[in-house]
Amino acid sequence: TAAALAGPQDVFVGGSFETRVWNGDRHEFVNIFNIAHYNAVDQVWLPLSIGQITCSWCTVTILSLAWDSTRRQLHVAGKFN
Repeated sequence: TAAALAGPQDVFVGGSFETRVWNGDRHEFVNIFNIAHYNAVDQVWLPLSIGQITCSWCTVTILSLAWDSTRRQLHVAGKFN
């Protein structure tokens, strides 16, 4: 399991997991695979806005996350096999 702070209001966590969370804005459950983003302002867990990191025929394990505050990018390392 890995975590990265992206400022005082955003946290990213990664690992090898699948979960469902309630998205209050869309009034529905959404699936999250391997990386989740917590927005402290809205107090909600969400998947990455650019898409999921998942594989139907392999195992994905996120081992490290790093936030680049200059470029506002999340860097991800792990095992994808």
